[in-house]
Amino acid sequence: MKEWKKNTSQNKFVTEVIAWISQIYQLNSVSVQDVMKNNGTFLTGLVISEPGKNMSPIIYLDNYYMEWKQGKNLKDVIHDIRIAYEKSRLSDSMDVSRFFDYEKVKDTIICRLINTKRNKELLKSLPHFKFMDLSGIFYSMQQITGRNESGYMLIRNKHLQDWRISSEDLKNVAIENTQRLLPLQVEAFADNMYVLTNTAFSHGAASILYENVFEKIKKETGWNNFYLIPSSVHEFIIISDLEITKEKLSKLIREINAEFPDKEEILNDHAYFYEHMRGLTDLEKSKNEREER
Repeated sequence: MKEWKKNTSQNKFVTEVIAWISQIYQLNSVSVQDVMKNNGTFLTGLVISEPGKNMSPIIYLDNYYMEWKQGKNLKDVIHDIRIAYEKSRLSDSMDVSRFFDYEKVKDTIICRLINTKRNKELLKSLPHFKFMDLSGIFYSMQQITGRNESGYMLIRNKHLQDWRISSEDLKNVAIENTQRLLPLQVEAFADNMYVLTNTAFSHGAASILYENVFEKIKKETGWNNFYLIPSSVHEFIIISDLEITKEKLSKLIREINAEFPDKEEILNDHAYFYEHMRGLTDLEKSKNEREER
């Protein structure tokens, strides 16, 4: 995180938000910070620290600011922020001591895929592994007390030092857990198109790492050769190799990403190709290698 520095209009907005939230909850520990997210994006997070609680949810203000800028009444915006906070507010402190014991958390560790090139700075502080031109990173998936939902804690290099394990050990555990906790989902959603994700439909692109995933895709689609389009961090779109050329496919993905409203959810700007006899290949890497020859 880093200190919040924005333009005059944004400073006015955040000053008003802090004042209102501080008054509503009778707190003097409300602050705003920029939080580095996926793909080098920074979101503006409102942190409401309550006495007696060792963790605070972060309410991202960027969309609320845009609504206010477009004319929404500030009191209505504050009301929406309060609703978001109440939904994510913790009733008690969380026992963070368990995170120092690897044996207590190892069954909760899962992985997600992000773009390596777009996340060079973020990856410096995270244990990770390479998959094609993507990187797998790790989270601890925690059930939130009293709610039918989960929270996710990003695992950093310092956790590995505390746990005294390697990134490779973490990778093996995480892939196995992810496959168990977030099972594979392959389903048709349009003519000659399928989606590869998980049963939660969240960060399902990581399901490409699962054991026997390509055999399951072939069984579901009936295709031996197919393209995998990284439509977002949440899924891959599967298309038969008979439907579109490689060149048109990569051009289409770049055009879609250029118009994508949430840059944080972009996974990549080119497709991958699975061929029965050769396995998975990176189309962009193959193209560059051909150009170099």
